[in-house]
Amino acid sequence: MARPSQATRFFIAAIVMTTGHAGSAVAQKVPAAIDCTANRLEGAEKETCASPDLMRLTASVDSATKALEATLTGRNKDMLLDTEEPFAEQRSDCDNLRPDPSDVHKCIANILNHRLQALAKATAAPNSIRGELTEYRFLDVPYAIKWGDLLLRERVQVWGCLNKRSPLGVIISQSCSNTEPYVQAVYSDVQAGAVSGLRDDPLMGYWRGVLQRGHDDRVTLRFDP
Repeated sequence: MARPSQATRFFIAAIVMTTGHAGSAVAQKVPAAIDCTANRLEGAEKETCASPDLMRLTASVDSATKALEATLTGRNKDMLLDTEEPFAEQRSDCDNLRPDPSDVHKCIANILNHRLQALAKATAAPNSIRGELTEYRFLDVPYAIKWGDLLLRERVQVWGCLNKRSPLGVIISQSCSNTEPYVQAVYSDVQAGAVSGLRDDPLMGYWRGVLQRGHDDRVTLRFDP
């Protein structure tokens, strides 16, 4: 089930990508298929399950994805696998951004059609899968760390746990633990109000901003207000 982007908290912050706790590769298989028998379905999931054409598109995406998973290798396969979850999150977000049912349907269809076209292109030209890395804005911390250099100047939302009590300073980690992959938050004096306004408890959510280069030449994320 998609993470609830409507629960996101936004602050202006500069985030330094830290690779010391990056851990292993992010890649994992995330099918496009939806369990339409589930008790609780999000709006975009309900719309998909109620629509024969969206279900057909979803099945086509899954079929094409499985074929590519079996043929792509190395970095290209990592890129394919790593974009499967952001693709699914982007589809789920259609309901949050477009409350009108007809708009939700169009949004889902557009995302599914784009993914299907990208998979078909990668079947003929495997290196083209790289383009998918910048097509989806809902990312997690390991993804931001792993592919940050390819996402500069992209507006994204990074899912993680904001923890201001960490001995490392203010961090956003994969989970509410300092041992997980994390990005370290660095706030200027102008931005101090946002930090002081945070609860002491760790807070999970999407943190939205633009990936940039920092003064030390490392990838950073400047958050929107």
